[in-house]
Parts: sequence; structure tokens; C-alpha cells
Amino acid sequence: MLSDKALRIMKVLVLNRNTPITVKMLSVMLDMSERTVNTYLKEVGSFCDREGINYVGRRGVGVYLELEPEDMNRLPELLGQEAPYYDEQDRQFYIRQILLQGWGNYTISLFAEELYVSRQVIGADLEEAERWFQNYEITILRKSRTGVTAKGTEVGFRSALAALCREQKVEFKEESLSCDYRIGIGKAQHLYQVYEKKLVQGVCRALQLFETKSSLVFVDYSFIMMVEYLCVQIKRMEKGFIVKEEELVILSPGRAGSVLSESLADTLEYVCGVRYPAKERSYIYLLLSGAEFRQEEHVRQEDQCARQQVEEICRHIVSYLSAATGLDFYREKRLFSGLESFLYKCIVRTRCGFEIRNPFLEDVKTNYGIIFNTCFGMGAYIREVIGRIPSEHEIAFLTLLIGGALIRIEKRVNAVLVGAGSLFLAEMTTKKIEKRMEGLRIIAVLSKDELDKAQTLSCDMVITTIQGLKCDLPAVYVTPVVDDRDALRLQKACSEVFTLRLGRPEQITLRSYIRPEFILLDVETVAKNKLIEMGFQVLRDHGCVTDSYYQEVLYRETISSTEIGNGVAIPHGIENSVLIPAVCMIRLQKRIDWGSAPVDIIFMLALNFNDGETTRRFFKLFYEKAGNENIVKLLRTARTEEEIMEILQ
Repeated sequence: MLSDKALRIMKVLVLNRNTPITVKMLSVMLDMSERTVNTYLKEVGSFCDREGINYVGRRGVGVYLELEPEDMNRLPELLGQEAPYYDEQDRQFYIRQILLQGWGNYTISLFAEELYVSRQVIGADLEEAERWFQNYEITILRKSRTGVTAKGTEVGFRSALAALCREQKVEFKEESLSCDYRIGIGKAQHLYQVYEKKLVQGVCRALQLFETKSSLVFVDYSFIMMVEYLCVQIKRMEKGFIVKEEELVILSPGRAGSVLSESLADTLEYVCGVRYPAKERSYIYLLLSGAEFRQEEHVRQEDQCARQQVEEICRHIVSYLSAATGLDFYREKRLFSGLESFLYKCIVRTRCGFEIRNPFLEDVKTNYGIIFNTCFGMGAYIREVIGRIPSEHEIAFLTLLIGGALIRIEKRVNAVLVGAGSLFLAEMTTKKIEKRMEGLRIIAVLSKDELDKAQTLSCDMVITTIQGLKCDLPAVYVTPVVDDRDALRLQKACSEVFTLRLGRPEQITLRSYIRPEFILLDVETVAKNKLIEMGFQVLRDHGCVTDSYYQEVLYRETISSTEIGNGVAIPHGIENSVLIPAVCMIRLQKRIDWGSAPVDIIFMLALNFNDGETTRRFFKLFYEKAGNENIVKLLRTARTEEEIMEILQ
């Protein structure tokens, strides 16, 4: 066991993981003399040797620990809990909380002292906090004498506080009843501890009374959103923070919207005992405009600007999806209607910074991975229209709408099989093809002499086991075994059928974006950020991206994992930092966790999402390749860059 002073030093080194810290800094932070620190560092070094932890001491640089993930997992047990222990997540939460509370007297040194880390670590934490605050249009100001402060709108501060409160760790006590059937017991306990039980119960009661009076019923996730933001609103008003007039010029309240917001404000005043000034009543109007109800209601009909934006985005999404997937979404009236209804609310929430929680998020990312990431590409267009990109929870709802439309759309290719062997062999080949190729139906089995009959059948192509067979219809050769390469040829042929149906012949392949020098095979598994950096360097060295591309990709990963299933990830940026559209492929020796699932194939996408045509053409091709298990399997077993290029042809 370590002595008390050695334990305190060890914990500071753990908190400063891989970052050198000098003896002088340790002396100041732990209130010990430098001589004492040097003495107990010897004990720390011996302890690390015994436990297999890499302890590094460099003259003129400092001391630090080279910690692997397995080291971090066993350190809490080794060190015990005698002294404060704050991991990176704890520090990030504490810094955001202090800045949002508006305590302007906090300096970097004070943060470092309270959290037992160096100023260098706090500097890195503040950079991460800045990226988080950008989502709410809040900036961090650093001044040498007055400390670190956050600056932004009151609406932005409230959205950030609501998001921070969702992250807050709480200790769950004995089960108690929820204040509403739409809030689970676990979520209710979290709300009670974060916002105070009396306040949460009061807000829930006011919303229930409002529903009775208005004959409107909130859907589950909108009810929770209303509770969270109303609790934040009341707490901010109690501290004297009131929204400003210019922050509320987002929607123009119509008569129906004003009546509803006035009714809810009056109810909150009665139940919760708070006074609602005119500006805060307008804030309630914004919340109601972003809420969804089980009945059709009239608030969303009020704002003409938002309605026009919805129609513009709907048209773009339908066009984008049709081009990206090779399917005809133009006739999907149910999709267009669903998009109109959802997007109005989504636009209001996104513009105002209100966040909802999609309970199906992880399932959507797992089952509709490619569609989910395709929708993020459309998110860049939505930002052009409204100034912000929707959250991953909003994108997941959009994905569900599109996924439902995909199921409804007819995506079937009819083919005839022309074989050289017996009828039994042809039937066996038919079963193998239909088992491997979902959506491909063999409507007839013909001999070579009966080939003319194919013209009279409603078929799209001919599949044959006869090499060199010539016919008027598109033909594809397969072996009786129907192996992976046969499946690849069939997939390509089906894609060409869909393209011809829509009358949009495709002139490019994935090889238009990827070159042999963009392919890195059997790369040693390292940290996720390091792999992203590798791909970035390849693309930058070939003049495809600017220096800002790397940070944009990292930022995109903080929004949502880009893992799309089949062990494939597609990291990409969301800004215009692409000079030449390109793709870098990295195949790993072993799988690495990518946030939502492990992956071993990474496609680093450098696309200019502002160039809609390029993006649509790419995703059409990529949808066919990365979503096909047979193709991904071939990519894993390919031995050379040339084989990869052939598979992607």
C-alpha cells in the first residue's frame, strides 16, 4: 500500500494521464515542499514497477504515467477512495456547470487547484468545453485577471443547462411513483434530484391541467422536454435571468399560439407560484411550437416562414434520397406528409436549441446505419436553410420516417434463369440466388433454346450459368455455386436495373473517389483519433482537404458515432473543407470500438456536403457497397489495393 502522501501524488499523476507535471507544480497543488515531493516520488515509482504501470520521469520535463485502458480499469481498486478522484468526464461537467452558473471569478489556476490537475490539463478541458458550448452558440472568454467566463444568449444558456442536467450523475434511491405516466421511474428520480421534487411535480401538474383545458395531449418525449425546459426557465427567472426581446424573434406568434402560451403561463403561475412577464410567456410559445401532440393542432400552421422552409427541405430530402438510393421516393405521399409534420417541429426545436430524446436512437443507428448517416448528409443542407444542424436524436426520427418509406417502396427485380445443366441443378441454383439476393425473384427457368421466351415475360434481366450467352436483355453470368463474387455481380446488375428505371444513368463508380494510394491495409489498431489523423494526412497530402478537415471530423464524432453496421465506419466532416471529393479506406488488423460498435473497416469520407449533386451520387454508390455483407466480406479478405479497387468497381 502507498503512504498517504505518495497516494495523493499518485492520484494527481493519474488525473494528468500522459501529461508531464513538474515537481514544483506538484508541490503547489498538494501543499508539500519540493523535497517532500521528490522523496515520495520514489515510493510512487516503486509502486508502479510492482503493478506493471509505466512511470516516466524526464529531467526538465516532469513526471507522468503512460496508462493503458486496462490500467485505468484497475487503478480505482489499487488506489482506494481516500482522496478526491475526478476523471475527465467529472472535470468537464464541473467546468461547464461553473461557467453556466456565471461565476466569473474562476481562473484556470483555481480550476486546477480544485480538480487536482495541472493548468495544462485544464487548458485542454476548456478547449473541449468550447466545442461543447458551440452547440448552444456560447463562447468562452479567458482573461488573465478576471478569470474564465461564458457568454451567450439566455435562450442558449437555458438549452445548455438542460443538456448539462441530463448528464448529471445522481444516486437512485428507493423507488417512488412518477408524477406522470409518460415519465419512467428512473427518469422521474433523476428529475427530482436535479431540479428538486417539488418543482418537478408542480410543473407536471401544470402541464396536465393545460392538457385538460386545451384538449391537447403531449407525446411522451415532448412532455419530458417541456418539464425539463420549464424547470430550467423557472430556476433562471428566480435568479433574475430573463430572456431578451431580440432572442424571441424566431417565430411570429399567431392568435392560436398566443392563446395556448397564455393559458400555460397562467396555469404555471397558479400551480408553481411564479410570475411570468411578457417575454417569458413568449418563451413558452417557443416551447409549445416545438412540442408534438397526439392530436393535430394549429400552432404549427402559424409561422409562414417556417412553413416555407419545411416545404423547401421536404423537396430536397425526397430528391436527395431518390438519387442516393436509386429508388423512387417521389410517389411516396405518406413520406412527404410525415416529413412536413415532423420537420416543422424539428426546425423550431433546432432553431431554438430545444433538445428531445429519441428512445429508439441506438436501435436506429444499429438497424438503419447507412440511412442514419445519409440523413446526416442532409442535415448539412438543413443547416443552410435554418442556420443549425439537427441533433442526432432528431436525425434518428427522420431516419425512422425514411426507413418506413423504404419498406413500402417496391424494390424487386424479376429475372429468368438460363442454365446449361439439368432442371434440378437449375432449381438448386435458383434457390441459392434468391436466398443470397433479397429483392431478386426468379420468375422462370429456361433452357438456352427457350431464350426467346424471356422477351415475352415481365423480366428485367437474364441470369445464366452459360458463359458468353448473348441475348437482347441485360445478362449476368453466375456459377452454379453462387459464391461471393457471383453475388457481387448480381448486386451490380440489380443496381443498373434500378438506375435505368429512374432514367438517371450513373457515369461514375466509387473508383471515382478512391485511388490505390488512398487505401491502407492491415493497419495496427490504435486510438480512434489516431486512425482519423492517419486518414486525414493521406487526404491532405494529396490535396483533397484543408487543415481544418481533421477537427471537423473529430467534432462530427462527438455528435454521434459514424459506425453504420457490418463492422464499417464512415467518419466525415460537416463543413466545406473539401477541395477534391475523395475517400480514404483503412482496414485494421483487429476491430476497435467506434462508440456504438466495433469496426475494422473505415471509409474516411471527404465530401463537400454543400455540393448536393456530388453527395447524392456518392451516397447512391456507397449505399450499394457498404450495405452489402458480401462486398464487405470481400473487402476483409482482399490481399492488395488492386483487389480492393476491383471490388469497388
